[in-house]
Amino acid sequence: MRQQPISLKRSVFIRLLALTVAVVLLFYAIGLYLNFTAISNVRDGLQVSLDTEAQYIAGELERELNNLLVFQQELASDDYLLRYYITHPTLSAYKRIEYIKQISNQLWRITRFSSIVETARVHFRQLGTTIAADQAFYDTLDESAWARFSVYTGATPFHVEKWNNRVYLLYSKIERKEPAFIIEIGISPEKLLARLSSMRSSDGIAMLLVHEDGRPFAGTPEANALTGRLKRVGHKYLVDEAEYLVSAAEIPSLSMRMLCCAPVNTAMKPLLQHNLWVWGLTLLAGILLVAYLLYYRQYILHPLNTIFESARRAEETGRFLIEQRNTDFDDIYAQFTSMVERLERMAGRAYEEQLRAQRAELQQLQMQINPHFFYNTLFMVYRMAQNEGCEDIAQVCLNLSNYYRYITKMPGHDVPLRDEVDHIRQYLDIQRIRFSPRITIHMDDLPQDIENEKIPPLMLQPIVENAFVHGVKNRTSGGYVEMHYQYTDTWYRVIVYDNGGNMDEAAVEELNRRLTCGDLEAGSALQNLARRMELRYGDKYDLKLESYHHGLRVSITFPRQEGSDHDVIAGG
Repeated sequence: MRQQPISLKRSVFIRLLALTVAVVLLFYAIGLYLNFTAISNVRDGLQVSLDTEAQYIAGELERELNNLLVFQQELASDDYLLRYYITHPTLSAYKRIEYIKQISNQLWRITRFSSIVETARVHFRQLGTTIAADQAFYDTLDESAWARFSVYTGATPFHVEKWNNRVYLLYSKIERKEPAFIIEIGISPEKLLARLSSMRSSDGIAMLLVHEDGRPFAGTPEANALTGRLKRVGHKYLVDEAEYLVSAAEIPSLSMRMLCCAPVNTAMKPLLQHNLWVWGLTLLAGILLVAYLLYYRQYILHPLNTIFESARRAEETGRFLIEQRNTDFDDIYAQFTSMVERLERMAGRAYEEQLRAQRAELQQLQMQINPHFFYNTLFMVYRMAQNEGCEDIAQVCLNLSNYYRYITKMPGHDVPLRDEVDHIRQYLDIQRIRFSPRITIHMDDLPQDIENEKIPPLMLQPIVENAFVHGVKNRTSGGYVEMHYQYTDTWYRVIVYDNGGNMDEAAVEELNRRLTCGDLEAGSALQNLARRMELRYGDKYDLKLESYHHGLRVSITFPRQEGSDHDVIAGG
């Protein structure tokens, strides 16, 4: 029965259509993401700008208030004011008027210095008078103001009082636990808001001053229009579906907080209009995609389908014949015959590769047999030494067997720190028997808090081996190798000491330099260790070499699993 010809028109075209649409949609999604990201970045930039502006305005106001306090302090020490207060009973009428004018002028200068000051007065309770900036003559004491303000005189001469919808900066001179006089600077909400409004970058920014308990003190008309309408929805502030940016800044001197609100749509209107262009380009991209697929179907897919049919017939008849010629695919037609010849040659090569793979598999099986023979032989020697009572030989065999078993069966993943430390303990037990008594070996117990931390296998062995090979190996007596641990909540450290006697500070400094620059000889254990640490932990590790009693102190600091978001603290 003759096979039905397989057509590429349905299978390839549909796959190509799906792939092309997927690629276009991917890039389109990336474009939309970048567009929305740009809008989000602009919005965040506007928020940062508003926060900066609010902090700047609050800072300027705070500096102005501090300057007013300085003026109050200077006025409290003014010669005319002190003479007026002290010598008042003995002053003539002319002198009193002269002093009052001088004090009034000082108060007037305060009102001229700052645009937020509405009143500036000095109250003398014992003298029964009040001197104001706008009245250069005697005035009777404002009993209600004195009764209100004198209550708050205490340990500090400066105090802020909020009364009659005004803010008063009070500075009192205490004498015999009673206020001798009180310097009052009154700030009106109107002038305060006018000052704040003059510093804002746009009239569209609404500004509102609120007390510590949230009660409004004063606000611009724009802020008053938003009062009660501004609602927080998630991370956004909305007023009738319109989004606003809100920023707050503290004014410590007034015990108030300033809120700044700015509409988002006004600043982002050009970007929102840009979205219309995005949708227009979407429609244009769809039209171009359809045109491209129609072109591909006519001028590429149809010739490929012809080649496919000819190849199928070549499999049946042994002759490759293209019934329809297409100049765009002439080269493909001409190359088919040579391709068949190359396929035959490649089949022969594939057979040879299969033989090589079988030989490699056999060699791998042989390599797996050798370690088992080695372990079994060591275990046999261990049993023989036990039977003969040679405990040292038995212990060396046991340690050596465990040592090589760990190396040959080393996993490709991280291991618990306790396994790595047990491996090092086997190695040190062998060295202890080998070098005793001329070398003393000490190893701290591994703290339970870090024994389950994961570490790449054979990470500690290089520094321990270096302590013997390049350190204490040639010492005839008094040598020692020690291993200690340190740890915190975010890192843990393994420290190895030796007193080899050939590593002064200059030699260690040179070794550190060569290690940092990668100038150590090829295959160096320290260089390989540093490279493995860098590949595994990036910059969240520390490998430190120090001179220690003419020996070497090597410390490796690892990040803990639960502290992976913190940098390792080097040194210490």
